[in-house]
Amino acid sequence: MTGDGRATNSLVTGAGIGFPANPTVGDYFLRLDYLPNRLFRYSGTHWARVEDAVRTNITPGAANNQTQRFSYVNNTNTYTNHEGQTMTELQPLSRALTPSADNNES
Repeated sequence: MTGDGRATNSLVTGAGIGFPANPTVGDYFLRLDYLPNRLFRYSGTHWARVEDAVRTNITPGAANNQTQRFSYVNNTNTYTNHEGQTMTELQPLSRALTPSADNNES
């Protein structure tokens, strides 16, 4: 979790949802349409992935920790099932996956 979406040595990068039309070898570009944002470097023939911007800020608080991992672990959303019961979206695997023997003979 060390990716910050910045190029090496703080080189200038472009950012957007599509690669630039005329890149130069060694150019960096941050794709904003990836989640998390993804940094690429142009090799002369193709754009190679360098890293994903997944670093979590060290400042505490939900407003500063906007990562997929944070939103999954701290999911407090609820839903109402077809029977009208309100349940939390975050469920332990033991409730989501119930193992059963594959050799049941009925």
